[in-house]
Amino acid sequence: METEKNKLHKISDAWNYFFLETEFLQKQINYAYDEDIKTNYYGDILHYFLDTFGLITDENFKKSPDNHVFNAIGLMQSIYIHQDLMDELLYIFKLPASVLKDKTPNRTIRNELIGHPIRKLKNELQSSVLFRFDSPTNAITYVLYEKANNFKGKIVNYSTDSIIKNHSAFLNKYFDVMLRKICAVFIRYNKKLDILSKLIEKGVAFDKLLNYAKQFAEQIFKSHYIFDYEYLLDYYQKRHTHPRYQNAVDQFLINLKEFVKDKQEAIEQFINPKELSSSEIETVVRIRYITLNENEISEEQEVDQVRKQKENIHYELSKLAERNPVFGIQYFKRKFQDCPVIFAELLHMEDNNHDDKEYYAAFEYIKPQIEYTTSDLFYK
Repeated sequence: METEKNKLHKISDAWNYFFLETEFLQKQINYAYDEDIKTNYYGDILHYFLDTFGLITDENFKKSPDNHVFNAIGLMQSIYIHQDLMDELLYIFKLPASVLKDKTPNRTIRNELIGHPIRKLKNELQSSVLFRFDSPTNAITYVLYEKANNFKGKIVNYSTDSIIKNHSAFLNKYFDVMLRKICAVFIRYNKKLDILSKLIEKGVAFDKLLNYAKQFAEQIFKSHYIFDYEYLLDYYQKRHTHPRYQNAVDQFLINLKEFVKDKQEAIEQFINPKELSSSEIETVVRIRYITLNENEISEEQEVDQVRKQKENIHYELSKLAERNPVFGIQYFKRKFQDCPVIFAELLHMEDNNHDDKEYYAAFEYIKPQIEYTTSDLFYK
């Protein structure tokens, strides 16, 4: 069942990376109109599917012939569950439910043997089933007594191999239906991303670009402090008053370009998957041996100190972003009192400590300068 599991994982990748984030895509399926789907509904289906894949096997029949009845019930009930889960997935993707002929004979076997071994209609016996304990290890066998046959026993026999192959055909057929639907939706979405890319390149009016991005790349507005839609409009209006605002606009445009590129590459890989090269990249490691004086440090030690220095400043900057009282504005003011640009922005952050729009615009403007200055100070 590896092929079937891989298809389900591919559908789930599309769900997690695209449908959960993009309203345009959600409108192509039932996500936009069914509140239940917006909960853990899809995740529950996925996990139930994956949890029961391991039971769709005839290995247990061979290993534990004494547990034949138990194994038969487990196999047929798991297949029955998969069929119901498949219909739930088809509903999510706004597709017709599976047809009964694709579910048979497996669904019939399950219903007769497990679902309704004693079947009555208006309190009148219609059929009953007797499990055959002398079934071969590679088959499920039972005796069916039906009213339509004057309750004469009819031996029903299905090989476990045929049952599993039928189920595999069922899964592949409907997973492929879903994958074709997703590909068709992605092709439409890709055209929208093409337009967005062209708008960026042409330098279209910033408000028009934001409005279009809001329709087809809305998750980018939630990806960073300063990418709030209203913040960006304000930054653009004030971009000539201070470099911090132009920096915010520039960061957004860079990230938007990268977003479009990443999404389009993911769509291409989804629709036309390419095998990754198996050739390994050889990394040549050169070791330099030197004689050290007391006051000298090795190249390795130097690299290690630079790394630790960078880790420290990244940690401290993360605390500044959180408005941490230890590594906050006062700490950085003391540390960078001789750096006029950084010090001025820290004062701006201090004056706007409760205004996220201004605080983070200044923070993002001086963050790379602090990183660079810290590294430069170390080498001095």
